Amino acid sequence: MTETAPLRPLPLPDDETRFFWDGTREHRFLMQFCADCKRFYHHPRPVCPGCLSSDMAPEELSGRGTVYTYTIAEQAFHPFFANRLPYTLIVVDLEEQPGLRFVSELVECSPDDVRVGMPVEVVWEHVTDEITLPLFKPAAVQA
Repeated sequence: MTETAPLRPLPLPDDETRFFWDGTREHRFLMQFCADCKRFYHHPRPVCPGCLSSDMAPEELSGRGTVYTYTIAEQAFHPFFANRLPYTLIVVDLEEQPGLRFVSELVECSPDDVRVGMPVEVVWEHVTDEITLPLFKPAAVQA
């Protein structure tokens, strides 16, 4: 009898988040932008948490930032991650706006090498026809 590997836990897009997941499928990192107070916000919501405007629309971001904080997971919270231990979860400070942060997994980097302030950039993990996950890796050195 062959054992099947556990499937990755996946998000469930809804009406408020669909633009984000549609964007990731196209390798576009989108977040809501308020036309009135000129600020990005994440997680998606129907009104701006800063000024209560409903004039919110998705805009594309660069997908670059720096590691704000991180944790090294040494215990799997879900069976899918058991063979990936240890892995690094990060909070990325996105470059477009001070305090605009995104939680993700850091890939292509040993847990021993991650540092607060380290430049990172988005990479895409195609999981299903509906879901492509935005992960982050150390940023390429700019020439």
